[in-house]
Amino acid sequence: MVAAEHFASHSLSLYPKHATALAILSMVCFKRSNFEQAAEFMRQSLDILPGVAERWMSYSVALKNCRQESEALSAINTALKLEPNSKMALNNKATLLNELGKVDEAKAILARLIKSFPDYGRAYFNLASMHKFARGDDFGNLFINLNKNIVKNMKRKVDQRHAFFALGKYFEDLKEYAEAFQNFENGNGLSNQGINYSVGSDLERMEGLKKTFSKDSFWISNLKKPALDTSFPIFIVGMPRSGPALLSRYWHQAQRFTGLVN
Repeated sequence: MVAAEHFASHSLSLYPKHATALAILSMVCFKRSNFEQAAEFMRQSLDILPGVAERWMSYSVALKNCRQESEALSAINTALKLEPNSKMALNNKATLLNELGKVDEAKAILARLIKSFPDYGRAYFNLASMHKFARGDDFGNLFINLNKNIVKNMKRKVDQRHAFFALGKYFEDLKEYAEAFQNFENGNGLSNQGINYSVGSDLERMEGLKKTFSKDSFWISNLKKPALDTSFPIFIVGMPRSGPALLSRYWHQAQRFTGLVN
């Protein structure tokens, strides 16, 4: 990530209208939870080269994290004009509509997505998170087919994992708890296969962050001036999925703080 930032910044110093370099800087900012800067870099990239659907999707996600949901929806619609059958764009539009309170519209998109791409596990997962299942309902019928053919239809482990968790929710709603626990266990088993934790990789990442955020770095020099003129740092740490990222984002939105990473 540090190398990508370096080469992208160097490219822009030689050619300020390098759309790809701007897109790379946007993704670097996104990885560091600097969503406002990520959105700005991606907007500049799209001003130069507007015909790239994936960048419109990335722009939408950055805007969503800035709580600009209407603008994010407009960006994802632009992506779908460029690639109408994009699974990721349709899925992202559904989740965004759900956050905007348009739950029925979101569920309808996911149902169509499942019918078109029955091996796309994330669509099942998101639909299950939005819907309370009952026996014989239309969405439940999609999950009956999933339960019968999950191993045969899902070739990628990531799709299987999402599908297992979705089935767990489905059976939980139907109060078939033995089936629910079995599917949750299957999903967790696939999740555990992807865990390859190393203390060394964390130490390497911390060293990279220190270099990236040195006093003369691009990011520090472009920070908005905080309301309180102080250099006193606050570090938020915690286990994954325990809330530190959410807390840091709330603080980042407050005028008294300037957020860097989570």
